[in-house]
Amino acid sequence: MKRIWQLTCLLGLIASSVFAQTDFKMPVQAKIESGIIEGDYNTQTGIQTYFGVPFAKPPVGELRWKAPVPAEPWSGVKKTKAFGPRPIQAIVFGRLFISERLVSG
Repeated sequence: MKRIWQLTCLLGLIASSVFAQTDFKMPVQAKIESGIIEGDYNTQTGIQTYFGVPFAKPPVGELRWKAPVPAEPWSGVKKTKAFGPRPIQAIVFGRLFISERLVSG
C-alpha cells in the first residue's frame, strides 16, 4: 500500500511539472487610431508589451525625407508581438567612443 502511495505521489509530481505554466504571457488587445493591436500581458510582472506598432506609413517614394504621415487604418487585429525587420544599413563607423577629456574640456 505504501508503495502505491509513493508511485501515485511521484506520478502526480511529474504530471504537475509537465503541465505547469512556463510562459507567463497572455494576449492583450488595445485600440489605437489606426485599428486594434494585440500584444502580450505578463502575468508575473503585470506589464503589457507591444512591439512593432505601425505609427506611420513607410518613408519611401514621395514620403522620403518628409515628416511622418499617419499609418493607414486596418481592419481586424494586428499582431504586435515582435519587432519588424532590421534596417538595411550596415554599421559604417563601428562603435564610436568619445573621450571624457574631450567632452569635459
